[in-house]
Amino acid sequence: NMKRNYYMKHNRKWGYEERPTSLYVMDTTAGFKVGIASDVVKRQGEIQSHCPLPVSVVYEEEYPTKALAGSAEREMHKVLAHRNIHSEWFAH
Repeated sequence: NMKRNYYMKHNRKWGYEERPTSLYVMDTTAGFKVGIASDVVKRQGEIQSHCPLPVSVVYEEEYPTKALAGSAEREMHKVLAHRNIHSEWFAH
């Protein structure tokens, strides 16, 4: 049972890390958000539920792994740092 729990825990994490993940840009009239998600439509709904402005997906690029998408996201955040408003949100 202990071996099974170890196997399940580590394979679940491995499976999560290895699933395709997209880098996205979502836009509002107040600014845009750069992030990653395995389900961009679902993520858009989550963001929209907390944002009084319409949120639209203006860019999406799928990567084979979460790690690669995360690396691209960090690079975009560095390039856009001078436009940062808050967290992953940037000014137009």
